[in-house]
Amino acid sequence: MKPITLPLPNFIMACIVMFTMGFFLPITLKQLGINII
Repeated sequence: MKPITLPLPNFIMACIVMFTMGFFLPITLKQLGINII
């Protein structure tokens, strides 16, 4: 019997990682002096 809740933490963690990268990546690039926009 496979646990159904197993992929859920991975999905949530992926969303958190993507959100964190999308939020902190522009800030980090600005600190490095690189402006994409």
